[in-house]
Amino acid sequence: EAEAARLAAERAELEARVAQERAEMEARLAARAAEQEKILRAEQEARRQQAEKEAEERREREAVERAARREKEEQERIEREARRKEEMAKKREEERIEAERIAEIVREREEQQRKKREEAEAKRREAVEAARRQMQELERRRQEEQRERRAP
Repeated sequence: EAEAARLAAERAELEARVAQERAEMEARLAARAAEQEKILRAEQEARRQQAEKEAEERREREAVERAARREKEEQERIEREARRKEEMAKKREEERIEAERIAEIVREREEQQRKKREEAEAKRREAVEAARRQMQELERRRQEEQRERRAP
């Protein structure tokens, strides 16, 4: 009976030790699971923060690219406008030169026509004068003939 009590006590002690070891092992497993959960959450948070950081960097990069595109488009618009104004000025200058050329041609033609009119007027006056002299000469001859006929 004493042997049975001793065996029962040993068994109870072994069972208590096994139960304690199991409790300690479960506690270690729970602590390890909690640590792994903590690590997992930290990794997830780090990934979330990295994704957020990358998204922010992408938004900033896109904003910079949009601003650069707008600036380039504005510069191109300014250059197109400058070229258009330059072309308009060049065209106006060409039109001014052409108008001056035409005006010079018109002046030359008017001068030629004036000279022709003056020459024609001078010829007409000369012709009138020649005709007048011829008439005077004819009249003088007629009067001379009349005097000769009257003279005895």
